Amino acid sequence: MSKLNYKTDERSIESQFDCFGEIKRVKLIKDKNGKSKGYCFIEYHETRCAEIAYKRGDGRKVDGKRVLVDKE
Repeated sequence: MSKLNYKTDERSIESQFDCFGEIKRVKLIKDKNGKSKGYCFIEYHETRCAEIAYKRGDGRKVDGKRVLVDKE
């Protein structure tokens, strides 16, 4: 997921995306100073939950910004 507000933390992401299924891990990517780079990875326990999040999560607002959801 990209285009995150730089103030967004893992807890905010999880609270917005746990409606699609049980989240295994949220990895917010940070620079060497510990500041967010504006993107993250969400790993779900089930593949089907990740597919649902991909289809329904794109454009969702998180901390005031619409995010871009992609999959790997």
